[in-house]
Amino acid sequence: MASFDLSLLSDALLAHKKPFTLQQARAIRDIAIAIAEGAPGATRVAARMAAGAAPFTATDVDDYGGLVADIAFYNSTGTDQQLLVAVSDDTTTFGATTLIGLVPGSASGMARVFLDFASGQMIGVVHRTGGHSLVNVAVTGLTSDARSIRFTVSGAMTASALVHLNGGAAAS
Repeated sequence: MASFDLSLLSDALLAHKKPFTLQQARAIRDIAIAIAEGAPGATRVAARMAAGAAPFTATDVDDYGGLVADIAFYNSTGTDQQLLVAVSDDTTTFGATTLIGLVPGSASGMARVFLDFASGQMIGVVHRTGGHSLVNVAVTGLTSDARSIRFTVSGAMTASALVHLNGGAAAS
């Protein structure tokens, strides 16, 4: 696997009217290969997907800029239940949950949310039997250091998630 090393391509080394060195040309070649191979530290350009039933955890998200989650749910209980998300920066310890949406008893539907790791925001929409709601909230603990994102539900509600991790490094 090629290494992702930008040290030969700094602004100071790439001056106006200054020719490329052989080392710089090789660095450009190696960086392109490293990005395509997904080398450690390289910018992500291809999306990765994961799926599972709640509680579902998307792992190894730290090299991505955010994610889009499509969540199908069914609340078979007669009481309101919650769709929730939690964040971990060490893959095992999850902080407080953040509400994605409230699901009335005997309701089913779909939610689509975007989590932006750089801003810590979650935006989206929850479509359910009887209506819909918009989501625009800061997610507790969501930063560009996030390593795992967990989607959960309250009570006896069931849900499944399809997660699309977005390419690109999160802004710092």
